[in-house]
Amino acid sequence: MPTRTAKHKPASNFGPLIARQYAFALAMLRQAIQHCQENQWTTAREPWLVPARLAIHILTSTQHYCRRPGPKLKLPPWADRMGWDSIPGPDLPSREQVLAYLDEVERQTCRWLGGLSDAQLQSSDGGYKWTGRARADRALYTLRHIHHHLGQLNAELRLAGSDPAVWLLEHDLPRQWPEKGNTK
Repeated sequence: MPTRTAKHKPASNFGPLIARQYAFALAMLRQAIQHCQENQWTTAREPWLVPARLAIHILTSTQHYCRRPGPKLKLPPWADRMGWDSIPGPDLPSREQVLAYLDEVERQTCRWLGGLSDAQLQSSDGGYKWTGRARADRALYTLRHIHHHLGQLNAELRLAGSDPAVWLLEHDLPRQWPEKGNTK
């Protein structure tokens, strides 16, 4: 029987599966941002429902939870200077800036999930008590968080007369997920 060395971690069965679900969620967020008309990007019925703010909140939260706990996050300058919910409308980033940030969060998320063994997913890294003990708890908590706010964003799009993001199926997923950015 071959022996395993410390350099060769056992392959994860669940990390790539969870990463694929993130791929669907983040692709739907991308659609919602792209469907948002320029005149509705920074306005809504309620300040906390502004599409730009919802997208920023989804992405900063995903970036925060889908990594090893530790040093302060490196956020884009526009996200780092004040809270996502208090940036004045005119100072909110453009859709293009947020889409570029989405690309970065997507790469980091894939790298984190793709680099975890099943044992690591099931164990704790001392992260966040409110998300659950294990890294898998945190990953699934964050996925629920994405969909909660994506639902709000899609409702705002519909109310403003824009198309919401559509539900994606297996054949809709970009082929490079979860492989892109996976640097174990």
